[in-house]
Amino acid sequence: MARVAVIGGGAAGLAAAWTLAGRGQEVVLFERSPVCGGVLSSDELEGAVIDTGVQLLGANYTELFRIAREAGAGDLLVRSPGRDALWRDGRIHAITYGSIGSMAISGALPTKLKLKLATRYVPFLTREGARLDVNDLTRGAGPAMDRESIGTWGVRELGQDFVEYLVYPLLAAYYGNVPETTTAGLYHALARVGMDVSVYAIRGGVGQLVSRIVRQLIQRGVAVRQGVEVTAIEQRDGRHVVHAEDLREEFDEMIVATPPGVAARLLAHHEPLRAWLSGVRTVPATIVAFLTNEPIGTDYFGLSIPRGNGVASDVVAFCNESQKAGAVVPADAGVLVVMPAPAIAEEVARLSPAEVVDRIMPALERTLPHVRRTIRHARVYRHDRGYVQFYPGYVRHLAAYPKTPRPPGLRLAGDYLRAPTVEGAVRSGVEAGNGP
Repeated sequence: MARVAVIGGGAAGLAAAWTLAGRGQEVVLFERSPVCGGVLSSDELEGAVIDTGVQLLGANYTELFRIAREAGAGDLLVRSPGRDALWRDGRIHAITYGSIGSMAISGALPTKLKLKLATRYVPFLTREGARLDVNDLTRGAGPAMDRESIGTWGVRELGQDFVEYLVYPLLAAYYGNVPETTTAGLYHALARVGMDVSVYAIRGGVGQLVSRIVRQLIQRGVAVRQGVEVTAIEQRDGRHVVHAEDLREEFDEMIVATPPGVAARLLAHHEPLRAWLSGVRTVPATIVAFLTNEPIGTDYFGLSIPRGNGVASDVVAFCNESQKAGAVVPADAGVLVVMPAPAIAEEVARLSPAEVVDRIMPALERTLPHVRRTIRHARVYRHDRGYVQFYPGYVRHLAAYPKTPRPPGLRLAGDYLRAPTVEGAVRSGVEAGNGP
């Protein structure tokens, strides 16, 4: 039986620890935050539970759902109605993403764009989709799909409206990226899945799912050390040594499941891995939550805001938590989770919480007039892992990873190795947990 260190308790680290424990290995999980989860996190604000990172999970997240069921947390998965909206021409238009029928009849999309989708893009996805795997882009998204951005491809093939009303809202709201810096292969793979997908929320917040998994890991014998930051790692005499505060421990194997920037720092002594990790790019992630003293009053969960809407474009989306299945929001209150647009992400990351609120409030009031007077509490959440940027050429970079030399028994795990999704992180963790 091997003794294995898992560094990082986000989705990838939890999946790796779960897989190792199932194989009967002795596992120690290190997480520098007080609780595990990473972007799978929830917070409590005056009786309301706020998901501070990931809001919904796709039905195609099969490995995450498998682990949830094995951990006895399957009852937490709640089907979401999928009612959303898009801001266009100063109005809110209802739309159900993932439903071709809804997109065809919704006023959210210009008529010419809907015709192009029906006659050109849907046939393209149907034809090319069989070989696309959003969780393993190296298998299907070949050089033709990886050499240019979806922004460039979209304008040329379907027009600017396709980029602004479909591509930008999806990439910016869920992945913190923009069409001009995202490889076409990733968007095509996401769109192929999105042609027919249902979404799920976690009853009581995504933190409940993490708590169940951590509890089961402990029952399986995993030593979960939360609030312990690993400061250095080294390889000595065939062993892997972990330094954490005043702690020094040796292991037979090690899985580094931290954000790529942290992994690069910990592996600075190993030039091939450090060099490969230098090709992984991330962008900041900031979310602002507002607790209001009355319900928000919308009949949709998320509102996406395309670029080119004046000051409103400073926000890419907001979510009305009361409209999310399984949410915990007092009946006499409301919760808005607001995502600043990628264009101001770097600026917002440097501001104080009060300055962040002031920066995005004009955009919020443009779409929800008078919302400022209802707000009684605001909180800013920053995820230092950020979003991974699957830029043009990144699929080629991914294909080079298996050939990169690394010490025996050392493996990496993270969404940057698969897809910029929770499922991508989980699958990389499962793969790392199963060995070389």
